[in-house]
Amino acid sequence: MAFKIAIIGCGNMSAYVHGPALARYALTHPGTELAACCDLDEKRVAAYRERFGFLRHFTNLDTMLETVRPDAVSLVVREHDTAKLGCHILKKSFPLILEKPPGVNIRELRSLIRTADVRQVPHQVAFNRRYHPVLRALKKQAGSPGELHIRYTMTRVKRLDADFSHTAIHALDAMRFLAGSDYARAAIGYRHFPELGPTVANVFLDCAFVSGATAQLTICPVTGTSVERAEVYALDNFWCGELEAVPGAPEMPGALRHFKDGKCSAEFSGAALAGGTEYFLTNGFYAENEAFFDAVRNGTRPVDDLRSCVQAVALAQALRERRSAVRFRSIHRPACRELGG
Repeated sequence: MAFKIAIIGCGNMSAYVHGPALARYALTHPGTELAACCDLDEKRVAAYRERFGFLRHFTNLDTMLETVRPDAVSLVVREHDTAKLGCHILKKSFPLILEKPPGVNIRELRSLIRTADVRQVPHQVAFNRRYHPVLRALKKQAGSPGELHIRYTMTRVKRLDADFSHTAIHALDAMRFLAGSDYARAAIGYRHFPELGPTVANVFLDCAFVSGATAQLTICPVTGTSVERAEVYALDNFWCGELEAVPGAPEMPGALRHFKDGKCSAEFSGAALAGGTEYFLTNGFYAENEAFFDAVRNGTRPVDDLRSCVQAVALAQALRERRSAVRFRSIHRPACRELGG
């Protein structure tokens, strides 16, 4: 029988990266069927079906799920709708890959975790930096996380979002991924720009991890260019990973450089690491979807589940609430308390 995939949400981001990723998966994995796509906008969902080769389209979620009975569901909707719809799908016991953030706060994430636990449903959160070819190669090369210091930079141009934490959460999660360890604590500073809006600010974090790794994170949504870069320092070694943060970014399509003894000892292009130049490949969108679908097909538990996202969601919430420090008690208790602010 065919492995049936359905997607919910056919907006711009879905059409730019997830539609192409699913189409490629179906093309390269025999026995895969793009069974259905769903969106409230009839015209948009019909165009999405035609463009990516889905067999059917729907404007009602429950009708699609009951009619198609997919083997896996991809959820790509607005941040404030993700937890509610995610719980609804998990309660019906459909394996689910959902876009970040998996809930806009810890309370919503707890609800998702409880539902997934009760139903014992395979699920994965689509933090694509965990599958970014440059970051994965950097992590593999850098080795022992306890000996590392990480500097991660995320900048954007004229991002006056009321809540930039929905984007910044990528950087928060990427640092934990590179450190190979849970956060122990984070001190947070802000540079506010009230003339641009009450919530617009650059953010700076100084972090320590359980493994002993340390890190600094710079998030600047209102600077002169859009870049994303990871620098990793170790004894006698330095790595610089340049990510293609947004389409058309200066680093396009990304690169990884390793320096030793004062010289660049190795250099890899993002396209070579990804096996192609398409944005959905070079930024890990295809790889994250492939990992989830393959896990469901093989009956194995996806690695990047809801519990693995607790700290990123907690830190994003701390940024939104303008806390000055966070100390984590335990990854198994999805809660955090601030240390002074």
